[in-house]
Amino acid sequence: RRVYLQARRPSSVLRTAFSGPHSQAPGFLNTAPLLAGGLTASSGQFQDLFCETQPSVCPFTGLAADTPELRVKEGSKIRNLLRFALSRMEGNPRGGAEEDEGRQRSHAPCQQMVVTASGKGVSKAISCAEIVKRRVKGLHQLTRLLHSTVVEVWEPLEPAAGLDSLNVSRKLPAVWILLSREPLDSSQPGYQAPGHYDGLWAPPAGREDSREVRSQRQGFSASF
Repeated sequence: RRVYLQARRPSSVLRTAFSGPHSQAPGFLNTAPLLAGGLTASSGQFQDLFCETQPSVCPFTGLAADTPELRVKEGSKIRNLLRFALSRMEGNPRGGAEEDEGRQRSHAPCQQMVVTASGKGVSKAISCAEIVKRRVKGLHQLTRLLHSTVVEVWEPLEPAAGLDSLNVSRKLPAVWILLSREPLDSSQPGYQAPGHYDGLWAPPAGREDSREVRSQRQGFSASF
């Protein structure tokens, strides 16, 4: 009986929270900016006017004008990203999201490529860069961690209430990855030499030992 009452308690909390003149969702449901007096921008007195994203600036200088830039989004498909990236690095007409099938043509492999993403697309950009390094050997890597800014403007629903508009800015993590056939400055932070990606995928030492013991046991049992 006690467990049942505790399970039904959040519904009463929701009814109480939404019943007042300044009704608002509980704290664990709030995703809007917190205002003075415990209110939020989504408390029924403000509306989201528009949202603007200010991307970070490419930190790599001295790049060629035709250096391709692969911008990875949260909803991007890895197979489309890899098709575009490998077509530029290998020089094969694989096509991609930016190319129509009727306009595909072979071209010289590019010497450098930039991969960038922000927010929830960072992990997908890192995965794409690692896969490209495994397909195209001898690539130098340089990584920079920055942030992009998201600006939200909230307007009051009732201007006569005396509430001012709100400008809320949030920072999202961003990553910039430079893949280059040409050697890069190894003294810069974030540099990774060709062929060093194996260390990222190597299993722990304990797992290696367990595999050796397991293989020895299998060979011992097979001999009998």
